[in-house]
Amino acid sequence: MDYVSIRVSTLRGDQKIDFNAYVKINDKMILYLRRGDSFEGERLKRLKDKRLRKMYILTDEETSYRSYLQKNIETAYDDTTGKDIQTRADIIQGSQQNNAEEVFENPENIESYNYCKDAAGKYVNFIMSNAQAMSAVMKIENTDKTVSHHGVTVATLSIALAQKLGINDPKKNAASDPGGFVA
Repeated sequence: MDYVSIRVSTLRGDQKIDFNAYVKINDKMILYLRRGDSFEGERLKRLKDKRLRKMYILTDEETSYRSYLQKNIETAYDDTTGKDIQTRADIIQGSQQNNAEEVFENPENIESYNYCKDAAGKYVNFIMSNAQAMSAVMKIENTDKTVSHHGVTVATLSIALAQKLGINDPKKNAASDPGGFVA
Protein backbone atom coordinates (compact mmCIF):
# COMPACT_ATOMS: atom_id res chain seq x y z
CA MET A 1 0.00 0.00 0.00
CA ASP A 2 1.23 3.47 -0.89
CA TYR A 3 0.58 6.46 1.35
CA VAL A 4 0.78 10.20 0.90
CA SER A 5 1.20 12.67 3.75
CA ILE A 6 -1.41 15.26 4.66
CA ARG A 7 -0.98 18.21 6.99
CA VAL A 8 -2.82 18.19 10.32
CA SER A 9 -3.32 21.96 9.94
CA THR A 10 -5.75 21.24 7.07
CA LEU A 11 -8.07 19.04 9.15
CA ARG A 12 -11.29 20.28 10.76
CA GLY A 13 -13.37 18.76 13.53
CA ASP A 14 -16.79 19.68 12.19
CA GLN A 15 -16.74 17.77 8.91
CA LYS A 16 -16.81 14.02 8.28
CA ILE A 17 -13.93 12.70 6.22
CA ASP A 18 -14.26 10.66 3.03
CA PHE A 19 -10.92 8.91 3.50
CA ASN A 20 -9.10 6.88 6.15
CA ALA A 21 -6.46 8.81 8.13
CA TYR A 22 -3.35 7.08 9.46
CA VAL A 23 -0.54 7.97 11.83
CA LYS A 24 2.96 6.59 11.41
CA ILE A 25 4.38 4.88 14.50
CA ASN A 26 7.72 3.07 14.30
CA ASP A 27 7.45 2.92 10.49
CA LYS A 28 3.99 1.28 10.72
CA MET A 29 0.80 2.92 9.50
CA ILE A 30 -1.91 2.83 12.17
CA LEU A 31 -5.50 3.68 11.27
CA TYR A 32 -6.40 6.73 13.38
CA LEU A 33 -9.76 7.77 11.92
CA ARG A 34 -12.09 5.88 9.60
CA ARG A 35 -13.88 7.21 6.56
CA GLY A 36 -17.23 8.66 7.68
CA ASP A 37 -15.96 9.85 11.09
CA SER A 38 -14.83 13.35 12.03
CA PHE A 39 -12.02 14.85 14.08
CA GLU A 40 -14.54 16.42 16.46
CA GLY A 41 -13.92 16.90 20.14
CA GLU A 42 -10.59 15.89 21.59
CA ARG A 43 -9.24 13.97 18.59
CA LEU A 44 -7.89 16.95 16.69
CA LYS A 45 -6.81 18.73 19.86
CA ARG A 46 -4.72 15.71 20.92
CA LEU A 47 -2.95 15.65 17.56
CA LYS A 48 -2.15 19.36 17.76
CA ASP A 49 -1.10 19.13 21.42
CA LYS A 50 1.38 16.42 20.41
CA ARG A 51 2.60 18.76 17.65
CA LEU A 52 1.88 16.14 15.02
CA ARG A 53 2.29 17.93 11.70
CA LYS A 54 1.53 15.11 9.26
CA MET A 55 -0.84 12.22 8.95
CA TYR A 56 -1.19 9.83 6.02
CA ILE A 57 -3.84 8.66 3.62
CA LEU A 58 -3.80 5.98 0.94
CA THR A 59 -2.60 7.36 -2.38
CA ASP A 60 -5.84 6.33 -4.09
CA GLU A 61 -7.83 8.45 -1.58
CA GLU A 62 -5.99 11.68 -2.40
CA THR A 63 -8.87 12.91 -4.59
CA SER A 64 -11.27 12.49 -1.65
CA TYR A 65 -8.87 14.44 0.58
CA ARG A 66 -8.63 17.26 -2.00
CA SER A 67 -12.45 17.42 -2.14
CA TYR A 68 -12.56 17.60 1.66
CA LEU A 69 -10.09 20.51 1.58
CA GLN A 70 -12.00 22.32 -1.15
CA LYS A 71 -15.29 22.00 0.75
CA ASN A 72 -13.66 23.44 3.89
CA ILE A 73 -12.14 26.33 1.97
CA GLU A 74 -15.34 27.18 0.11
CA THR A 75 -17.27 27.16 3.38
CA ALA A 76 -14.68 29.41 5.04
CA TYR A 77 -14.77 32.00 2.26
CA ASP A 78 -18.58 32.09 2.26
CA ASP A 79 -19.84 34.89 4.54
CA THR A 80 -23.33 33.35 4.66
CA THR A 81 -22.44 30.00 6.30
CA GLY A 82 -22.90 31.30 9.83
CA LYS A 83 -19.41 30.20 10.87
CA ASP A 84 -17.68 32.65 13.18
CA ILE A 85 -14.74 34.65 11.85
CA GLN A 86 -12.17 32.80 13.98
CA THR A 87 -13.21 29.40 12.62
CA ARG A 88 -13.16 30.76 9.09
CA ALA A 89 -9.76 32.36 9.65
CA ASP A 90 -8.37 29.09 11.06
CA ILE A 91 -9.44 27.20 7.94
CA ILE A 92 -8.22 29.84 5.50
CA GLN A 93 -4.92 30.37 7.32
CA GLY A 94 -4.33 26.59 7.40
CA SER A 95 -5.04 26.43 3.70
CA GLN A 96 -2.61 29.26 2.94
CA GLN A 97 -0.01 27.60 5.14
CA ASN A 98 -0.54 24.34 3.24
CA ASN A 99 -0.15 26.18 -0.08
CA ALA A 100 3.10 27.81 1.07
CA GLU A 101 4.46 24.41 2.15
CA GLU A 102 3.53 22.93 -1.24
CA VAL A 103 5.52 25.66 -3.01
CA PHE A 104 8.46 25.18 -0.60
CA GLU A 105 8.51 21.43 -1.16
CA ASN A 106 7.87 21.49 -4.93
CA PRO A 107 9.09 24.84 -6.30
CA GLU A 108 9.25 23.45 -9.85
CA ASN A 109 5.58 22.36 -9.84
CA ILE A 110 3.73 24.91 -11.98
CA GLU A 111 0.30 23.56 -10.98
CA SER A 112 1.06 24.06 -7.26
CA TYR A 113 2.39 27.55 -7.95
CA ASN A 114 -0.69 28.58 -9.95
CA TYR A 115 -3.04 27.16 -7.31
CA CYS A 116 -1.12 29.05 -4.63
CA LYS A 117 -1.32 32.24 -6.70
CA ASP A 118 -5.10 31.98 -7.09
CA ALA A 119 -5.50 31.19 -3.39
CA ALA A 120 -3.29 34.15 -2.45
CA GLY A 121 -5.62 36.48 -4.35
CA LYS A 122 -8.65 35.08 -2.51
CA TYR A 123 -6.81 35.46 0.79
CA VAL A 124 -6.04 39.12 0.11
CA ASN A 125 -9.73 39.72 -0.67
CA PHE A 126 -10.74 37.91 2.54
CA ILE A 127 -8.46 40.03 4.72
CA MET A 128 -9.36 43.27 2.95
CA SER A 129 -13.12 42.71 2.99
CA ASN A 130 -13.56 41.44 6.56
CA ALA A 131 -12.76 43.92 9.32
CA GLN A 132 -12.05 41.22 11.93
CA ALA A 133 -10.18 38.83 9.61
CA MET A 134 -6.68 40.19 10.20
CA SER A 135 -7.13 40.08 13.97
CA ALA A 136 -8.49 36.53 13.79
CA VAL A 137 -5.54 35.33 11.69
CA MET A 138 -3.04 37.04 13.99
CA LYS A 139 -4.51 35.16 16.99
CA ILE A 140 -3.51 31.82 15.47
CA GLU A 141 -0.44 30.65 17.33
CA ASN A 142 2.52 29.22 15.42
CA THR A 143 2.88 26.32 17.83
CA ASP A 144 5.27 24.28 15.69
CA LYS A 145 7.26 27.37 14.62
CA THR A 146 6.97 26.69 10.89
CA VAL A 147 8.25 29.02 8.22
CA SER A 148 5.00 28.57 6.29
CA HIS A 149 2.94 29.87 9.22
CA HIS A 150 5.34 32.78 9.55
CA GLY A 151 4.94 33.50 5.81
CA VAL A 152 1.16 33.70 6.14
CA THR A 153 1.58 36.05 9.12
CA VAL A 154 3.95 38.31 7.18
CA ALA A 155 1.58 38.34 4.19
CA THR A 156 -1.32 39.24 6.50
CA LEU A 157 0.62 42.14 7.99
CA SER A 158 1.61 43.34 4.53
CA ILE A 159 -2.06 43.41 3.48
CA ALA A 160 -2.91 45.52 6.54
CA LEU A 161 0.03 47.84 5.87
CA ALA A 162 -1.02 48.27 2.24
CA GLN A 163 -4.52 49.22 3.39
CA LYS A 164 -3.08 51.78 5.81
CA LEU A 165 -1.10 53.24 2.90
CA GLY A 166 -4.30 53.51 0.84
CA ILE A 167 -3.60 50.57 -1.47
CA ASN A 168 -7.07 49.07 -1.58
CA ASP A 169 -6.90 47.25 -4.91
CA PRO A 170 -6.28 43.57 -4.08
CA LYS A 171 -4.46 43.06 -7.40
CA LYS A 172 -1.90 45.71 -6.46
CA ASN A 173 -1.23 44.14 -3.09
CA ALA A 174 2.12 42.33 -2.99
CA ALA A 175 0.61 39.54 -0.87
CA SER A 176 -1.50 38.47 -3.86
CA ASP A 177 1.68 36.87 -5.20
CA PRO A 178 2.75 33.50 -3.75
CA GLY A 179 6.15 34.99 -2.91
CA GLY A 180 4.45 37.00 -0.19
CA PHE A 181 3.52 33.77 1.60
CA VAL A 182 6.91 32.12 1.48
CA ALA A 183 8.76 35.02 3.07
